[in-house]
Amino acid sequence: MKNFLIIFLLVLGTSEVINAQNNADERAILSNINTLFDGMRTSDSSMVSSVFLSNASMQTVVEDENGISQLRSGSLPQFLKAVGTPKYTIWDERTANVEIKIDGALAMAWVPYSFYAGDRFSHCGVNQLQFIKKDGTWKIFTIVDTRRPTNCIADL
Repeated sequence: MKNFLIIFLLVLGTSEVINAQNNADERAILSNINTLFDGMRTSDSSMVSSVFLSNASMQTVVEDENGISQLRSGSLPQFLKAVGTPKYTIWDERTANVEIKIDGALAMAWVPYSFYAGDRFSHCGVNQLQFIKKDGTWKIFTIVDTRRPTNCIADL
């Protein structure tokens, strides 16, 4: 019985340490997500760049004019140039109900969004962000998103 109690307490203690680490990692990942969208709102490409690996991939799943799903690829340099280019309207990507999954140094965030150009609604969808933890810091290495003009998730 004594051995069972010791094993139980060790498992319980290990579980608490893992939960505390996951909470810290989730907060760090959410901070990166907020930094990404704050950087887009302020047209600060340096801020946006800070949350990515330099060789990050960017893709979009869209439907063509025939309703057939297509995968379009972009690049981080193109995205950073677009973010940093002066514009008359604020790029306001509003998110809600973010879900994060973590396994070791790999994490995934499912981020529903609605995108506004200034006050004008443009489109909505989901960002699926993949993160790697390198040298104690979470960085985005892949973004895949969907984009559509209707059927948005409410309350974003």
